[in-house]
Amino acid sequence: MEIQRRRPSVDAEIFAELLKIHTVAIQNPAIEDAKEKQPDTEITVAPLITSNENKEPEKAPIIKKYCKICMNDEEDIIAFDCAHQFCNNCVNMLLLYYIESGNVSEEFATCPDCKRPISDDIFQILPEEAYSRYKYLFEKHKVNKIVASGVAILCPVTDCPGYAHIIPEQPISACTECMATICVLCKSGTHPMQTCEEYAAENKDTQMDSLLRSRYWKRCPTCGVAVERTEGCNFMVCYSTFCQGSHAFCYACGKYLVEDTYYMHFTNPSIDDNNCNTLLGDTDHDY
Repeated sequence: MEIQRRRPSVDAEIFAELLKIHTVAIQNPAIEDAKEKQPDTEITVAPLITSNENKEPEKAPIIKKYCKICMNDEEDIIAFDCAHQFCNNCVNMLLLYYIESGNVSEEFATCPDCKRPISDDIFQILPEEAYSRYKYLFEKHKVNKIVASGVAILCPVTDCPGYAHIIPEQPISACTECMATICVLCKSGTHPMQTCEEYAAENKDTQMDSLLRSRYWKRCPTCGVAVERTEGCNFMVCYSTFCQGSHAFCYACGKYLVEDTYYMHFTNPSIDDNNCNTLLGDTDHDY
């Protein structure tokens, strides 16, 4: 069945009241039993007869289902993953209600009947603008939850929604979104050959740092020289005056690598993939 994307006609305040009534109702066993016994309404459309020899085939019966939110019999019904069903209009209002509240987390955006999280597939029935807003809020909540758990830090780059995994005993990590290399200790950009205190005392956002971020260049973690990868894989060898080819690093996350064991830093080393263990948060196989 094709689901049309349409704006619901029910007033938001009225819908909120309906949702409250429904929440109270499902807590009352007597009311719930009565609603479960509500039969589906079947309307059979009589066939159109043009002559004795020529008859149009009988039209399929129209089945209407009972929506537990608006308490009406409706034809346009949407079923959640939990098998509970509601009319298209009420589902649209429910999803917009969650989005406008600013909370689309799995703990909050749930089925009104069983409190099971509403899947992304259901949110996709919304207009594109509303669905984009939902994805933004969902990802933002996910990142904040990860950071609050103490296993990641927010990316310090302005307007970047990403985060960096905290790898035990590793002072350097990288943003999962923009791949900026980050010092886990001071939660800012990396500062080779400088302590966090020395770096904080200087101007952090220099023109060079801005250029590095805009071009996706990296600093060698040993000498601090800016490096640009033009081709090849993410295993980089620095040939600056200081390093002279004796130090290497991962171009995806900016972490120092030992040449003999660098392959263990990547899950599947290739030219196009940025799948190093730092970006994936793999604490068991990060070298």
